[in-house]
Amino acid sequence: MSPIVGVNADGTRWLQTAHWGFVMPQVSKKTGKPIQPKAVNNARDDKLRTLRFWTKSFEEWRCLVPATSFCEAKGRNPAIYDGSA
Repeated sequence: MSPIVGVNADGTRWLQTAHWGFVMPQVSKKTGKPIQPKAVNNARDDKLRTLRFWTKSFEEWRCLVPATSFCEAKGRNPAIYDGSA
C-alpha cells in the first residue's frame, strides 16, 4: 500500500492509499486458460500513449506517488536508489 495524491475535475486534491502497480491478466500458452496475473509497476515513457495497457491510466488516472526511494529489479541483484547519490 502507498499513499497517492490525485486531482478531481474541479481542481481539488485528494489523498488515499492504494496498491502499488497494475495487474496484467495472463493466459497459459498451453491451455489458453487464465493464470495468475503479472504485477507491473513501471512503464517506459515511449510506450505510455502507444500501448493499450497504459493509455487510459496515463490519460485519466494520473496521480502523484510520494516516495523516498525506488528499486529497479535486475536479475538477482536489484539496483536501489535511495536519493543519496
